[in-house]
Amino acid sequence: MTMRATRPRALVQGVISCVLALGLAAGTATLWAGAGAAASSNRAKDLAFAKKHLLRLSDLPSGWKAENNVTTGKGGSFPGAKQLARCLHVPTKLVVSTAPEANSPYFQNKDGSLEVQGSISVFASAQSANAQYAAISDAKTPRCMTTLANTSSFKSKILGSAGQGTKVGHISVTSADGGVVGSNAAGFTMRIPINAQGASVTALLTEIFFINGKFGEQISFNAYDKVFPSSLAKRLVSTAKKRL
Repeated sequence: MTMRATRPRALVQGVISCVLALGLAAGTATLWAGAGAAASSNRAKDLAFAKKHLLRLSDLPSGWKAENNVTTGKGGSFPGAKQLARCLHVPTKLVVSTAPEANSPYFQNKDGSLEVQGSISVFASAQSANAQYAAISDAKTPRCMTTLANTSSFKSKILGSAGQGTKVGHISVTSADGGVVGSNAAGFTMRIPINAQGASVTALLTEIFFINGKFGEQISFNAYDKVFPSSLAKRLVSTAKKRL
């Protein structure tokens, strides 16, 4: 049985949506509200910039493919946001507010065991971007995320995206490989044991964050029953930093 057949994709996407809410996708877009046509015009230009500077299929090795197209939207809240904010000692609004963003397609290798996606968020200001980055790069973040990810409310939310009978084991969160993260960036890796359709899969979801002015980028590396090649991850992070 191939990995594509056994991998509970819907569940993994549910997990990713919750993880994204912690990251640069959860910014301060509320500051755009009520600012009038000028703000809307600026936002449109900023989103056009973000779309242009996302990761591309040509950045990936030969044989990879893109699922879907570039999209735009905004981040969102998630169960346990207040708990996470308390653990990180930051205002809840820093975790639950949203920012406009552009998302690359999902890039996938031949057997579907590796995936990459880039997302660029547009913050109201460089100060807002720095505040979000400070929370993400806090040394307490992996521990706080581990505690949150194993609460019944968080697991219920992500299981809502999965098929009946799917189970999730203990989720652990650790700091991402420093060699991949590089300078002026932060990241963490979630290890998620999943049992679905009689098959067991371990998903490793790594999120890398960095900012440039009011723009913040998040690169997601997903691997199923394997470790994402560090050399490829490092090269993609470096490419994304230079492009932003």
